[in-house]
Amino acid sequence: MGLKIKGNEMKIRILGNSIRVRLTKSEVRALWEQGQIEESTAFTTNTLVYCVKQHGLAELQVDFKDNQIILLIPQLMADALYNTQKVGFENNLGPVSILIEKDFACLDRKAEDQSDHYPNPLSNL
Repeated sequence: MGLKIKGNEMKIRILGNSIRVRLTKSEVRALWEQGQIEESTAFTTNTLVYCVKQHGLAELQVDFKDNQIILLIPQLMADALYNTQKVGFENNLGPVSILIEKDFACLDRKAEDQSDHYPNPLSNL
């Protein structure tokens, strides 16, 4: 199993045939250092697990099996997320569109702890 970071939860959005994942600073660091992160949602009869794993291929991929959504990110992309200002990566070529990106602080939700989010580039406007 992958690293589950306490206090931070990977955000996943599914809309039709598209999956969008937002990662906090700690999650990006853990993905880069550990090679994998995961989160889960417990339902009454089953648990949905979603994880992001590094792999050696050239593009983002996604699969669903055994109640797991597995997002595969190339090692070079995971490195760029951690070590550069790159905001995210996407792949729209398969049956499911994939977007993995950094989670920016919201400008309108001050009550939520956003200390582990990336600074919102619009906050200075």
